[in-house]
Amino acid sequence: MPLRVLIPLALGAILLATLLGIFFTPTAVALVYGAIFFLTPLWLPPILLALAWPLWLTFIRARHVSKVPYTTLELTPGEDTPDTARAMELVFHSLYRRTNITRTDAFLHGKMQNPYSFELYAHDSHVRFFLHVPKRDRITLEDRIRAEYRDIEIHEVHDYSRELHFS
Repeated sequence: MPLRVLIPLALGAILLATLLGIFFTPTAVALVYGAIFFLTPLWLPPILLALAWPLWLTFIRARHVSKVPYTTLELTPGEDTPDTARAMELVFHSLYRRTNITRTDAFLHGKMQNPYSFELYAHDSHVRFFLHVPKRDRITLEDRIRAEYRDIEIHEVHDYSRELHFS
């Protein structure tokens, strides 16, 4: 059974057992709940940490990524651009690199490998290719793409997605 079904069933069973326990043996239920509340300093901090840790990581990583300046590049393929995916696979493979981010930087400062965005935009039967990359990686990425695609044109453009109305 999925977890979203098991949790309500378990909570319902606990509630039913508590109500029946209060009706039949109120002193036993009082003893159990007294022990649970007495041991709260032992079980509550790990539960709160388990709930807060993913929220902290999301917050700190979003703050880090929001400080990184990005640029949007448009790729215009030439007439001799190969149709195979091998060249672009090599470009993607070159983007993956090991980083020297320590655990302290990752968990306290939110540092991570900056995300890239490769996008296809089709409008009025015209397809355009865009890259959304950190500004500091632009030159390296352009050189790597030009190494695989000799006749490609790369231009910096405004982010087209900011002009679209999503209503």
